[in-house]
Amino acid sequence: MNRKPTFSILTPTYNCEKYILSSWQNLCLQTENNWEWVIVNDGSTDNSLEIINSLKDERIKIHTYDDNRGRGFARNLALSKASGDIIVIWDIDDLYFPDRLQKIKNAFSDKDIEYFCSYALIVDNQLKIKGVRRFSSDNIFDKSFVHPTLAFRSSLLGSLKYGEGVAGEDFGLMVYLDKKCKGYFCEEFLMLYLEDREINLFKTLHFHRSFVQSSKRLIREDILTFTPLSKLRFYATAYLKTIILHMMRIKPSLYLETVKFRHLELLSFDELPQNRKNFIDSIKDR
Repeated sequence: MNRKPTFSILTPTYNCEKYILSSWQNLCLQTENNWEWVIVNDGSTDNSLEIINSLKDERIKIHTYDDNRGRGFARNLALSKASGDIIVIWDIDDLYFPDRLQKIKNAFSDKDIEYFCSYALIVDNQLKIKGVRRFSSDNIFDKSFVHPTLAFRSSLLGSLKYGEGVAGEDFGLMVYLDKKCKGYFCEEFLMLYLEDREINLFKTLHFHRSFVQSSKRLIREDILTFTPLSKLRFYATAYLKTIILHMMRIKPSLYLETVKFRHLELLSFDELPQNRKNFIDSIKDR
């Protein structure tokens, strides 16, 4: 009889054929191997499904459908199919250091927590470090983090849901975790976040509209709370950003210039621990 997996690794994929093999190899390098990989093929029209089916690993659980329904739907389907004790977000086009699952397991064993997140290294497509994402606070999050570093206990499965048919499908879920649950913020770099694929003015506009709509809903549901003055500031800032983004449509290259200033905290390759440098060097050579 197969033992119950410690981890359910959740990965939606849509037309990501060039990332599938490297993502599986990355997962197989983990020092913890009692996992199931729940892949949802979100209506891919490339060779994604054929490549996934070619991976001879009984830990892979494939769920597929013909029509693309968006990442929110795919993530929710993956949640419904998870059977492990710990749910781990594992995006197909990012990379993770080999001790990520071990760090997650240790944290849940040693601490009274419901979810886990970590620092992330922001890299370009050649794995050159562009900056870092640690943890920050703002007028919405007491403490924010990068969604692909998330792991949480399976006991939360009935409470968490991704937005469907919207950009930024993870926003409401992350606000819920921030306001309602107890997390552990691991101050180590456990992932390489390939940001270049996300830099697009029109994606940002779509995301910002969804962000405003989701925020309104969370305010109505009293998950997101503001004082009258802070609420006014929030809406004023949100609508001002909307106007600025629309103005940039006249010359989208202006947006790419502003992105250069997004990560003010820089980190050089030489500042990384030796095991992190070794791992990055090894995947560059593949």
